Amino acid sequence: MVTSASTLIFLYVVIVPLLLYGLLWNRRSEMLHPYVDLVCLYGYSLAIFIPVTFLWIINMEWFRWVLIFVSVSLSGTVLGRAIWPAVKNDVNKMVAFGTVATVVVLHFLLAFTFKVYFFDSMHQVPPPLL
Repeated sequence: MVTSASTLIFLYVVIVPLLLYGLLWNRRSEMLHPYVDLVCLYGYSLAIFIPVTFLWIINMEWFRWVLIFVSVSLSGTVLGRAIWPAVKNDVNKMVAFGTVATVVVLHFLLAFTFKVYFFDSMHQVPPPLL
């Protein structure tokens, strides 16, 4: 279980910024963030999930969803605001908006995967005995 969780976090923190860096380089972005800065940005964006994981222990489904949306909104806004200056001058505005939207959607999918993988599997109802 630790291996798959650490692999998921590794892929998110290392591969997604690499793809983003490649996109910015390919689009000849005026403000090209160094790859190391993007990795740091993605790593710091995961800091919000430390207190959220403690609060996810509370077994109220609606509360967990509120935590997901609040944490993704906070950290997704940080990611979006950091990446927007690099893509805002792109000739194709759909690429600019699509890049920021993809960053936020991937961030939401990571939070959703954390919830399903770690917390929904803990609270499954056992089948009734016959």
